[in-house]
Amino acid sequence: MSRGRARAAAFCAVLRAPALAGAHGVPYLVKDINPGAADAGPEELTAVGSTLFFRADDEPAGEELWKSDGTAAGTVRVADIRPGPEGSAPDDFVAIGTTLFFTADDGTSGRELWRSDGTPAGTMQVVDLAPGPDGAQLASLTRVGSALYFTAGLGTELWKSDGTEQGTVFLRSFPTDVTTVPPTALTDVQGRLFFASADAAGAQLWKSDGSPRGTVVVRDGFNLADGLPSSLTAVGGTLFFAADIGSGDFRSGQELFKSDGTTDGTVLLKRIVPGPSGGAPRELTAVGTTLFFTAVTSVGRELWKSDGTEAGTALVKDIYPGGASSTPRALTDVHGTLYFHAADGVTGRELWKSDGTPGGTMLVKDIDPTNITVPSYLTDVNGFVFFSANKPSTGHELWRSDGTPAGTVMVKDINPTRSGYPEDLVNVAGTLFFYAEDGTHGKELWAVTSCGDGVLDPGEGCDDGNTADGDCCDASCQPAPAGSACHDGNPCTDDVCDGAGGCASTFNPAPCDDGDACTAGDACTAGVCAGTPQSCDDGLVCTLDACVPSEGCRHEAVGFPAVRAALVTGLVTDECGVERVPGAVARPFQIARTSLARAEATLARARRKRLLRDAARRLGQAATAARRPGVKLSPGCAATLARRVDEVRARAECLLASA
Repeated sequence: MSRGRARAAAFCAVLRAPALAGAHGVPYLVKDINPGAADAGPEELTAVGSTLFFRADDEPAGEELWKSDGTAAGTVRVADIRPGPEGSAPDDFVAIGTTLFFTADDGTSGRELWRSDGTPAGTMQVVDLAPGPDGAQLASLTRVGSALYFTAGLGTELWKSDGTEQGTVFLRSFPTDVTTVPPTALTDVQGRLFFASADAAGAQLWKSDGSPRGTVVVRDGFNLADGLPSSLTAVGGTLFFAADIGSGDFRSGQELFKSDGTTDGTVLLKRIVPGPSGGAPRELTAVGTTLFFTAVTSVGRELWKSDGTEAGTALVKDIYPGGASSTPRALTDVHGTLYFHAADGVTGRELWKSDGTPGGTMLVKDIDPTNITVPSYLTDVNGFVFFSANKPSTGHELWRSDGTPAGTVMVKDINPTRSGYPEDLVNVAGTLFFYAEDGTHGKELWAVTSCGDGVLDPGEGCDDGNTADGDCCDASCQPAPAGSACHDGNPCTDDVCDGAGGCASTFNPAPCDDGDACTAGDACTAGVCAGTPQSCDDGLVCTLDACVPSEGCRHEAVGFPAVRAALVTGLVTDECGVERVPGAVARPFQIARTSLARAEATLARARRKRLLRDAARRLGQAATAARRPGVKLSPGCAATLARRVDEVRARAECLLASA
């Protein structure tokens, strides 16, 4: 379908879609902060009341703190914390009441804790915890009630702050040896802080009431084999998390736990998969009083829910029947309904919703039957879910849904020549903000208007999803005369206005450029400009090969992050399902994981090489064990495990060669 016809179809669809109160639609450029094609690179978009705070670079001042009320005049730099082009690079934004907390480097004190009320005078350093240019190495800034908690000194110290120097207090230190994991997953449960940590004895769940004496272990004894207690999520006053406890025949594997903040009240909620493999809960998300999550069983990774009881912890629906995984992701509460994206084996990865029942768990819309759209950045704005999705005809653009097929529409083709890449969507008092690039300006701050929302309201003669003139439906939402010139942004069509606000198109064979450096031989065919995909495989095992549409092939040397990621998923395969990996394979694999972590942490070259050599040797042992005749694995599982482990070993050897 041509882009003109697609736009007309979308126009008809939104005419049939019900209008919701407070609906918003078309995006507009709020301000060209870094004029021209250069990027301002807005990031860390954070709502503080009705004001948006973010980091941006206008080049003269470098990356600094900005705010916006949605107008060009109201989009301003808050303060030039570090004068000069380098900028203070504010990061780790957290809103508490009407105050923004963040970290920044003023060029003198290093990266320390700051706060802002949106005025230059009210933007100040809270405290200099580590005097000197290196800073306090802050991390994990988290709002808990009305206080800010964070770690300092590479996670070895836990602190609390009320936003004043006197009220910024030290709570507890944690050992710095290689067996210790500093506090992670800081989580607010009705004004109490919970977090995970670990030492040589194992992993623990902690809590804090904001005092040194009240910062204590809730329960210890969790296994580190599957990592720390993770995915900490509050549902009311109950904490849910995933963890592994026990040993031998009594080992739970990674399963769903809950805690009321006491040792006796921190319990395994349900053995989703009996035995040491566990159900591996992921994507824990609160919707009202219900916890939604995903887990792996014999039917694959699917959507589950829990009311906090064993009986009420159950599979919601087998979305991809037959043992394959639908792998729901981006679980998001939208006005009391769960939205997410999943693959059902028929439509690809598309937008779904659930009310927690099998019948109420359904595909919202197959946005493009020929493509996997992968809706992302799902955000609730006045009961609508806004998201970014990919269609071959438009690229990654902004979409909106009211939960019905007819009400699921593209808001606007922000970049008609390729993708607008709307990202970092955030709801600020009912207004949607995000950043995108329209092909003329760089990556800049955008927001959303009302006229041009794709819904035909009283007084509008048309609504084509934008507020631009010259496209058959003007900025006042009135149609241009029939026969007027228009252009739908598609070089493969010839276009005229139809008099009803639409742009009618016919195909042409004109030369074109699809704007994708990963294709060649671009040509117009049936209204679509497309080329032939090019391979970027350089045949070298020690490089990661990828094609970036904006620049072409990219070859990056294998580094620790790639090997670490491969080690995390190395023993998890769809072919093995719930089969238990034999110790002859698992033990050397886990030893290799530990050796790699220590190699990454050490600065001593000889020690790093020794640890990498040991990791490669252990991985070789694991692969050999998986191929050994008589191994207690199905043939398909054994072959897949051996291949995956060999791939990780090859990457580890790449690190060794470059060490």
